[in-house]
Amino acid sequence: MRLKNILMISALAVALSAQTFADNLVIMHTNDVHGHIRPDRVQDRGGMVRAKAVVDSIRKAEKHTLLLDAGDDVQGYMYFSLFGGRVEYEMMNRMGYDVVTIGNHEFDNGMDSLKRNYDILKADVVCANYGFKGTVLEDRVKPYTIRTVDGKRFAIIGLGAQPEGLIIAANYAGMTYRKPIAVADSIAKSLKAKGEADYAIALSHIGYRGSLPDMECDSLMALRTEAIDLIVGGHSHTVIDPKTGNHQYIFKNKAGRNVLVTQTGNYASNLGKITINLDDLSQLPKSELIPIDARYDGRLDEATDEWLKGYDKAVEEIMAYRIAESTMDMPKGSDALRNWVADMMYEMAPAITSLPVDLAITNSGGIRRPLYKGDVTLGQVMSMLPFTNSLQVLEMDGATLLNCLDEIAAIGPQAVSRQLEFTIRNGKATGVKLNGKAVDPKRIYRVVTIDYVAAGNDNLVSFRKGKKVAESRQYLKYDAIDYLKRLDAEGGKVSAPVEARIRVAD
Repeated sequence: MRLKNILMISALAVALSAQTFADNLVIMHTNDVHGHIRPDRVQDRGGMVRAKAVVDSIRKAEKHTLLLDAGDDVQGYMYFSLFGGRVEYEMMNRMGYDVVTIGNHEFDNGMDSLKRNYDILKADVVCANYGFKGTVLEDRVKPYTIRTVDGKRFAIIGLGAQPEGLIIAANYAGMTYRKPIAVADSIAKSLKAKGEADYAIALSHIGYRGSLPDMECDSLMALRTEAIDLIVGGHSHTVIDPKTGNHQYIFKNKAGRNVLVTQTGNYASNLGKITINLDDLSQLPKSELIPIDARYDGRLDEATDEWLKGYDKAVEEIMAYRIAESTMDMPKGSDALRNWVADMMYEMAPAITSLPVDLAITNSGGIRRPLYKGDVTLGQVMSMLPFTNSLQVLEMDGATLLNCLDEIAAIGPQAVSRQLEFTIRNGKATGVKLNGKAVDPKRIYRVVTIDYVAAGNDNLVSFRKGKKVAESRQYLKYDAIDYLKRLDAEGGKVSAPVEARIRVAD
């Protein structure tokens, strides 16, 4: 009797132990790091060197881990401007990424450059809705990969954003695109039906919510699919924190099951951590964000820090090279910064054409960094305007110009020069004034912009109707550097009005 009781107690203890200490898969994830290997200089946040300390710690503590990235590994810091991606992808190898998908900024220097970078990267690269047949990436990028963890098979399906209007067409020539939601669900259903996968993860660079109605995004994917179990997202720089409930992160799919959607923000400011119960894959995973900040400076990997110093020296020289002075802070996304960039473009027009111009317009997305009071350096300008865009002067009639402004109204305020003001009301540009007068639909106007906008990107398709009459022979960032050097030599300082030229009424 005593032996029987002992056996029963032992069996109960084993059962309780199994329930208490379930075997887990811990998925760590990042997105939109944009080359921030070191922490952000001004806000002292993020940085892959800090995130590595957390990743290493979790790997030591957990039996099963995966490290995923949802795209936009590059562009936004001087490493990419100087070294073209080599630093970022070597850093990702040091962190031990397992699987990544493709962000739109990976194409910024074209597919040949991307192929060279992916030759450095050891992780699997997945993207199911981009077709690379006949291109240099044909053998490097796969639709999905299967990772087996403790006998459970996890399909990781990559998804990329609509390239048209987002990526310069020449930079993805030969690549085909399919809408991501149907592709992802079809692959997940097929793999599960054939017994090749038990769980399907969408590793997505399509954004949490679309900027236009019914644009495919992670939220819609969660609602419209049946076989996707988890969505690890990027592209929209959304901080989805279950602790604060700042965004909906649990959605009911078409099959009536809960689907978790995650995203970490940007610049490695947070590391995402998802815990999946391997004993019961039907359970909703636990999701959390780990802030990456100065707490981890004392735990940096010495070998990685020493390796990076070789690249830091070149970056520091450019970041310290003074070319002008600013009288004010211009945070990223502020009206002051948009106003200053547009006014500068307008004032640079005489350097590329003898024709009079009426106004300047550019996209806010092309202005990547803030500008702060004090010295303006070469590196700051190259980081603020990092892309290979050049100034163009377009001629268009007033009716086309008004269509362009309506398209701006649909996506939100962009950068416009001091000659222009209007109000966004019900998604339309109203009360448009150019030099204090209404726009004449029949008159021809000359608009200074960049080639990216002139090609109709960022959903500004009406700009394609403009006739190019002048173009700079160098990139905008170098035109801006020349302009600032002249300004400084003449005793001028950087400043801009802070008022909104494009007001939002609703």
